[in-house]
Amino acid sequence: MRALTLWSAGLLLTVLTGCAGTPAPRVKISYTDIAPAPSPPPPAAAEAPSPEPAPAEASLGAPITTKQALEQALSWAADGLRAFERGEAEAAHKNLSDARIILIEADLPDFLENQGLGALRAGLPEELQRYDAEAILRDLERTDLPDPAAQAERAFIEREVRRILWQFGDTTPDEPYVRVLIDETQHHVNFFRGRYREFFERAFLRKHKYWPIVQEVFTEKKIPPDLGYIALVESGFNPRASSRANANGVWQFIPETGRRYGLQGPDDWSDVRKSTVAAADYLLDLISIFGSRSFLLATAAYNAGEGRIMGCLRKVDDPFQKRSFWEIRGCLALETQEYVPRVMAAAVIGADPQRFGFDLPTEEEMRQRYDVVVVPQVTPVARLAELAGVSVADLRLANTELTASSTPGRNFPLYVPVGTRDQLAAALTAPPEGRLPEVPAAAPIELAGQARDERPAPRTHVVRR
Repeated sequence: MRALTLWSAGLLLTVLTGCAGTPAPRVKISYTDIAPAPSPPPPAAAEAPSPEPAPAEASLGAPITTKQALEQALSWAADGLRAFERGEAEAAHKNLSDARIILIEADLPDFLENQGLGALRAGLPEELQRYDAEAILRDLERTDLPDPAAQAERAFIEREVRRILWQFGDTTPDEPYVRVLIDETQHHVNFFRGRYREFFERAFLRKHKYWPIVQEVFTEKKIPPDLGYIALVESGFNPRASSRANANGVWQFIPETGRRYGLQGPDDWSDVRKSTVAAADYLLDLISIFGSRSFLLATAAYNAGEGRIMGCLRKVDDPFQKRSFWEIRGCLALETQEYVPRVMAAAVIGADPQRFGFDLPTEEEMRQRYDVVVVPQVTPVARLAELAGVSVADLRLANTELTASSTPGRNFPLYVPVGTRDQLAAALTAPPEGRLPEVPAAAPIELAGQARDERPAPRTHVVRR
């Protein structure tokens, strides 16, 4: 299949560049929905320069060559896909439909003609090659879609899913499975804005606090930050989260796995920075096992464990050709089957919450309301409120993970109202009341000419009675 695709791409390139000594066949465009190219408008004022006429497009009844037809089809297809990215369903439909019509008239070999708009993929700009233009056009032509807004939302979800696949190197995904992934991602988007809406809203607000740490660590280790949404699905970005399986912290490490990555106990599990470094190292190991193009397997393995995924891969007929999440999905627990599209859905909503009906403050708006103070040790919430000069209720409202009487663990990032950070930070570093600050021991005085290891003999004085 790969050889066939390369052959068709080469053939397309040959047609576009033309063959030396052989004139390309001329074809007559016979469709009626393309208006003739407009004539240039007159200049607005005498001193204004006349606008340059736009390049002439294919017009009604004008004979054009196969090469010209392909160039026009590529231009319209690119315009259609960009309109699709913007959520402009009507413009996307018209451009893609026109591209397909002119492609039919282009007198292509049967092999390319049967691919429809897919024959143009190799000639599109690289950032648009991730789309299946033919499948998108089929969706846009469906009559059962409720309204343009629903089509625009679907287009946005598809764009984000393909973007995430693309950044992991999955540039030629298996289209039938991608359509399933898009469908299920949309299902979980509806899940988050429906039954799990309150959970998502609280988790997303906490995410703003911890996301700079995730971005810093993941970027340093060259992991796409979108995988950070695993923490939203795992714990809702709650350092105090604990599961029945004894998984703990933002990244829900079980003790055995945590120890492998340097987390020795509860203090480490709830330390967001330390556990984020451990999670990034674990994800890197999973990606190295299953490959970046199989990152869906790595994501599933974060939930089920790498041993379970490898066991399922051993059961497929051809573990090399069928090395994908979709081939082993039926072998996995229902929780893991739903886990991958749920992480995708969290990332899709995170890209534009307002599009999906979440009226939540942005990360920038949260920075304007709150400063962050890192609390180095476990500290009572009431004491922090007193030191910051705010009420306990306000402190808990800003930090929804503070459900207990004290902070979850060491190095806890605490939201405090803007203007109170310096006061709290100074109080946290001040010595406790009634205790003098520690004074470092003075270094021994060395006498001139005295070796470092020579010490003067102790002097004694006898008191006479």
